[in-house]
Amino acid sequence: MAPQAGRSLTSRTLDGLFWTATGSAANVLLQLGVVAILARLLMPSEFGTVAAATSVIGFSHIFMNLGVAPAIVQRRDLTPAHINTGFTMSVVMGVIIGATVALCAPLIADLYRMPQLTRIMQVLSLIFPIASFGLVAGALLGREMRFKRVALRNITSYIFGYGGVSVTLAFLGFGVWALVLGTLVQTIMQTVQTFTISGQSLRFGWNAQARRDLLSYGVGSTLARVGNYAANQADNIIVGRMLGPASLGIYGRAYQFISMPANLFGTVTDKVLFPAMSRVQHDRAKLERAYRQSLAIIAMVTLPISGLLFVSAPEAVGVLLGDRWSAVIPPFQVLVLGLLFRTSYKMSDSLARASAATMNRAWRQWIYAGSVIAGALVGTRYGIVGVAAGVSLAIILNFLLMLQLSMVLSGVSAKSLLVIHVRHLIVSVITTAAAYGVMIYARDAALPQLLRLIAASTATGATWILLSVITPKLMGDELTWLISILKTRMGKVSTGQG
Repeated sequence: MAPQAGRSLTSRTLDGLFWTATGSAANVLLQLGVVAILARLLMPSEFGTVAAATSVIGFSHIFMNLGVAPAIVQRRDLTPAHINTGFTMSVVMGVIIGATVALCAPLIADLYRMPQLTRIMQVLSLIFPIASFGLVAGALLGREMRFKRVALRNITSYIFGYGGVSVTLAFLGFGVWALVLGTLVQTIMQTVQTFTISGQSLRFGWNAQARRDLLSYGVGSTLARVGNYAANQADNIIVGRMLGPASLGIYGRAYQFISMPANLFGTVTDKVLFPAMSRVQHDRAKLERAYRQSLAIIAMVTLPISGLLFVSAPEAVGVLLGDRWSAVIPPFQVLVLGLLFRTSYKMSDSLARASAATMNRAWRQWIYAGSVIAGALVGTRYGIVGVAAGVSLAIILNFLLMLQLSMVLSGVSAKSLLVIHVRHLIVSVITTAAAYGVMIYARDAALPQLLRLIAASTATGATWILLSVITPKLMGDELTWLISILKTRMGKVSTGQG
């Protein structure tokens, strides 16, 4: 712990970005591989049934520690009383929430009009008491910026937990239970590893002042998370109830694919910058610089990827899922147009939480949730493509609402953000045109789907590199900063420093 504490915040942040990005990229590749296998072993309705269950599980998970985990990360003066009280609150709430979900399983099944959900929900309710033991330990890992350990934990629990168990059971013909039991085993592995690598001797304890300290931040954080989760899952509930489990399975695959790059770039920077911003929350200049630089990097990466994914959607879906999943293509193409907004708002979210603007964040998230519900309900008239369009509009609205809050908190100017996004939009138009031209040629030549996908990706990457060399001003300082991170990291690897 001492060497970690003695390093500069900048060094720890850069290391955190590297390890979190590496871990997230590995997880995305693993997920693609597992999904590609499971999609050929299971039916869309089975994916849809589990998607309905996990949407409820995820929503209930928010209440398990009442915002204690983010409060522990954000709090400037953290004492053992805060840690022990937070641990007690988390475990008690985990048991209560788990029992509540199990008892309400029949009602949840009626809500979705899926009778088979009852037993699935009862089994998945075990996640809450299990995961509750790792919440505070995980928060401490984030606070201490020990992202290398977190990345390794996530990779191993996914490989040997969800991936290994789900694929094996699917081969053996367990159907929907392959996904259910895979999720449960992954939770067990992740909790055990979190508790072990944290190095903290967590104990049950109770302190009234510590409880008030944690809840003063945690309540606003919980309200915001409820709104955000409602926004992220309301479309699944509406699709599952009104269009059925098969449609939900198709929509869920499209949403999962667009979530992967969003989580890779948005969640990576969020996990690292939230604790980093929390440490400098009273330094407005540093907050402004960190926020602006983060948005610039996200725009630089996600805009070209959005164009590539839109152009190559038929090939990507065909390679990953197979021909029987072609219905995923149209909603995926609609959702990919909102990738920038979906990813960038996570930075605004990090800034708001680091600045303790939890209530300002909360009401914006509830507006976001309402717009998702409205967009999805109207969209069902036009099928899952209509739902995707309605949800995409809600995502753009949420981005604008959170951007306005971030401008107030950090002092970043609208002009500087506009210049950043225009620069990278120009780059994206050029790289997308190159990918489209190559894809048209590849399709006319009747090349296999995988080769077409590789060709378009290569065209995008080569064009992007060429533009960065010819017109570096289009890339801005963010490219220089990104290269410096990689050079620093490679230098440490070559000298054996990790």
